Amino acid sequence: MGKTQGTDGRVTAVEQAAGKTAGRAGLHWLRTPALLLGRLNGSRHRMGLLAVASFLETIIVPIAIELILVPFMLANRGKVWLIATVTLVGCLAAAMVGYAVGALLFDTVGQWAIDSWGLGDAYAAYGAQFEDHGFWAIVLVGVTPIPFPIAMLAAGAADYSIPLYLLACILARGVRYYGLALLIVAFGPAVERWFRRSRFFRAGFPQDRSGHAVSRAGRHTSD
Repeated sequence: MGKTQGTDGRVTAVEQAAGKTAGRAGLHWLRTPALLLGRLNGSRHRMGLLAVASFLETIIVPIAIELILVPFMLANRGKVWLIATVTLVGCLAAAMVGYAVGALLFDTVGQWAIDSWGLGDAYAAYGAQFEDHGFWAIVLVGVTPIPFPIAMLAAGAADYSIPLYLLACILARGVRYYGLALLIVAFGPAVERWFRRSRFFRAGFPQDRSGHAVSRAGRHTSD
């Protein structure tokens, strides 16, 4: 099994450590976008599986979920809003678990995660940002490279307001998921052409450069 790649095609320390965590947990199909997309397209319980994938992606950060959502939405254009909602629900469930770890188990489980994934410096820097900006520091995680578990642990450790925390998480991730759904509804063919030419497609589906449509990527990789 290859190492997990970032959206620019490079392996990051966080993604590599998280990919190993997924592998040890028996979730090998989460370690690459091609495997996960094939698992989704081949399952009768694809929405439930998507929620689980979103939950685990939020917790252990093995891949960027957008690498899955773009081809999955393109293959299921009549269900893009449902797909976005299911993805957000899985993310919010994970956000609450992360918050609980930060609030109740930070010194044990939380610190272990930070140390295992090499996030010590990032967590210290984000902690200072969170103290200054609170709500907006969480929202900004949705549009910056900061790993989401850092925000979850920081909010829980600070005993931050749960309603405000959930609202910030909805804004941080909802804009991405529903924004992507809107783009596919409005510009479906153009989004497909862009995605197939982009570095995101090459990073997630390196074996699919032979001209197969994005909507068939899952079936192609699972053959």
